[in-house]
Amino acid sequence: MLIKVGVRCITVKWASAQRIANSYFHLKIPTAPAKESSEVAPGLEFMSKYDNQTVDRILTVLNSTCPSNLTRYDISKGCSQQIQKYRIKKGPFTSIKQLLDVENFDKKYLEKLLCSIAEEPIDKTRSLDKPLKKVLQNITLNALTKEKRSKIKTVTSIHVGLTHVSWTKMDIDGHLLVWDACDFPEWPKQINTNLFHNVALEVWSKLPVSDVYVAEDVTPLTNFQNKIDSKTMLRNIQRFQLAMTLQMLISTKFNQSDGNEGPSYTQIDNHYFIRPNIPPKLFQLIIGRETVSADSLVQTIIDDNISKSLSHILPVIIDPFEASLYNGSNKFRKEGLSQALLTAVAFIDLVILCNPVSLKSLTSNQYSTKIK
Repeated sequence: MLIKVGVRCITVKWASAQRIANSYFHLKIPTAPAKESSEVAPGLEFMSKYDNQTVDRILTVLNSTCPSNLTRYDISKGCSQQIQKYRIKKGPFTSIKQLLDVENFDKKYLEKLLCSIAEEPIDKTRSLDKPLKKVLQNITLNALTKEKRSKIKTVTSIHVGLTHVSWTKMDIDGHLLVWDACDFPEWPKQINTNLFHNVALEVWSKLPVSDVYVAEDVTPLTNFQNKIDSKTMLRNIQRFQLAMTLQMLISTKFNQSDGNEGPSYTQIDNHYFIRPNIPPKLFQLIIGRETVSADSLVQTIIDDNISKSLSHILPVIIDPFEASLYNGSNKFRKEGLSQALLTAVAFIDLVILCNPVSLKSLTSNQYSTKIK
């Protein structure tokens, strides 16, 4: 009996142990979520071309754009509304793959939408407040669209001086690529259109290929309200005519026709005019009503000894060989090269990069009057 009881007790204990064991092994123990596989699923290979920064920008657009604004991308109105419904129900997107969970959304729609968002030009003016946007609009005579701004990688600036035409080619990272000038012949005492044309052609043939070209607005040269001598007036007219001839050549692309119609010209929107007081004001070269020489400032740039008050401006990287050529030039050539360099830097820093600190500095009355 005792043995039976004992056996029964042992048996009961063993059955209990079995039930406990079975219940234990059937428990769903929570574990850390598995990491997403780095392998791209079939049909989603196009997603691998987007880096983390682009993915973050796409997610920002998906989570912050209303359906009506979302339709500016490659997506139908119905799909944009479905994305909005998904956000309301499930919360913000944390992965671009989640778009495939949206109703009526497939891989084809996903690829089109991601591509249109990723390739949208980044609007650098979006972070500027209203006063700075107004300053930006007054820097150049012709406006630069955000689409064109996002595509510009190189800029060539042109300065028409009294004795030289100077130019500077830079990339938007501040590397000086070309720095050169062309001497004028001795100016005639009367207007000579043929001479201007020949000089302009010579300069044009030497200009480097660039995404855009920028020059100072030379219209004030024809303002004769102030009393100036006849020699200065003639020189200003000559500079104005040469600048206009150069603009015509730069803004025109020559196309050789394959038929018998002869050559044709196609207008190109690649030439911009910066107001003449912008570069000297940005670089603090205006003292009262006078503009001081730019040579000493450029020398500090070459020596990498720029003042702290100008440290916010795009840093310029000048090759030692180009610096030696500059230092070996006479004072007139130096001044022309300096003006061309500062014009290029000002255009890149203000118009392309939309540097808010630089834009704000133009509103200061410390160095000059208001931008006109």
